[in-house]
Order: sequence, then structure tokens, then C-alpha cells
Amino acid sequence: MSSWLTDIAGSHRVQLGVTAVLSGVLAASAVIGLQEAKRRYDVHDLKDTIPDLKSPHQVGRVGGDIGE
Repeated sequence: MSSWLTDIAGSHRVQLGVTAVLSGVLAASAVIGLQEAKRRYDVHDLKDTIPDLKSPHQVGRVGGDIGE
């Protein structure tokens, strides 16, 4: 069995296939990681725009009266 495994590991086609699979996994991981980082940044940015309910803040009127 050892010689069979050595033959497979030494095969150029097997090495090329393993390299292709690993590069695909690495690329997919990078894309997913960047998307997750962007999502976290966007959520943090959105939460920063929400005013704190415990602090006093001014509430203004939105729009005008009917007929103005």
C-alpha cells in the first residue's frame, strides 16, 4: 500500500489537481472573509447612526402641516 500511495503522491496530475482544489478553497475563503468583514463594518456603521435613547436628543418635526 505504501508504494501505491507514493505513486499517487508523486503523480504530476494528482499534484496539479490538489493544487487546483486548494487554490479554489483559498480563493473562496478570501471572498467569504471579505464579505463578512464588509457586512460587520456596515452593521457597525449603521449602529453608529442610531441615537442613544438614554441621552437627551432633539426631536424635530418631519414635514409640514396640511395646506402649507
